[in-house]
Amino acid sequence: LFIIWATVAFNGEATNLEYQGGLFKTHEKCIEYLTKEESYVLETLNKHINNKYPNGKLLMLACDAKSNFEKYKGLDETI
Repeated sequence: LFIIWATVAFNGEATNLEYQGGLFKTHEKCIEYLTKEESYVLETLNKHINNKYPNGKLLMLACDAKSNFEKYKGLDETI
């Protein structure tokens, strides 16, 4: 299964966030959704960043296998 994830820089550290908007069976479906709904995803993500990580900066927004994050405990938060 694939997820949309983001990396945010805040106070000299990087935080990985899982975007709660979707869980996809294929990487292609995830990319398709992210491409189609990019404005909405960025809007909601930026609102969250501004509220929780003032002066935080979005470094990366992408799709990847959820198992890659679970294996290394790489997700800090789900939004």
